Amino acid sequence: MAERSFAREVEKLRLGAGEEFAGEGILAITKALLQCGVGYVGGYQGAPISHLMDVLADAQD
Repeated sequence: MAERSFAREVEKLRLGAGEEFAGEGILAITKALLQCGVGYVGGYQGAPISHLMDVLADAQD
């Protein structure tokens, strides 16, 4: 299975307070983690959180 890029969708993470998010669940989870102050996520290729790792990697780029 090819790795998915979330580069365009990551821009939705910049929504501010009171703005409504509409998109993939993994992006909502990522935004919630960032708002809670999570600064590090670890995992491995094929892990249950591999989509989250892809989103965070695309956000860093």
